[in-house]
Amino acid sequence: MRDYLNSIDYILLDIDGVILDQDFDNKFWQDFVPNEYAIKNKLDRKRAKLLFQKESDKTKGSIDWYDLHYWEKKFDLDLIAIAKNYADEISLLPKSLETIKKLKKTKKIIYLTNCDPRLVRVKDEVCNFLQYADGWLSSIEINSIKENIWYWRHAVQTFQLIPQRCLFVDDNYEIVMQAKNAGISSLHAIQPTKSINDKLVLKKGSINRISDLVD
Repeated sequence: MRDYLNSIDYILLDIDGVILDQDFDNKFWQDFVPNEYAIKNKLDRKRAKLLFQKESDKTKGSIDWYDLHYWEKKFDLDLIAIAKNYADEISLLPKSLETIKKLKKTKKIIYLTNCDPRLVRVKDEVCNFLQYADGWLSSIEINSIKENIWYWRHAVQTFQLIPQRCLFVDDNYEIVMQAKNAGISSLHAIQPTKSINDKLVLKKGSINRISDLVD
């Protein structure tokens, strides 16, 4: 892997599930937000979860699924306040920052995410990971998710990337394949949460976590 990195100038990284433990996002959307809605509207928590699940199913695969403003308007909630209330649940994946620091000695680091910029900044207040990026791009800023090839065209243009000199890592296989369609070498990270501790059987094009890049 280290020899391969000699031909790479830019390391492109997803944030949630690659740098940060995906567990926070899972709990945020499946538990914290529905629970706050239930309390505010004096609803049964199970009913509130069903309402959010129904809306999630309807919007999945669209920009609305990631857009905090959409959900805030739909359910009349302050999602940033909720995120800050549960900020102690935000955490880094093992060795993620150490790996980024090592890579940054010889590479440019770009974060590419579907996460809303406002939520990214809440997470950064806890984990201080943005300081190591030479740039970052949220799908909300350009109204196109990473599952769409246009996102990649925009990223290449914005950061003046040479696709053949880039390596991208994401925990979402569909996104990994879309990046490959854009001509970018990509790896699928298969341990997006700390709850997955054991080394898993790796298929071609996959790694456990980004620490595999330097270990």
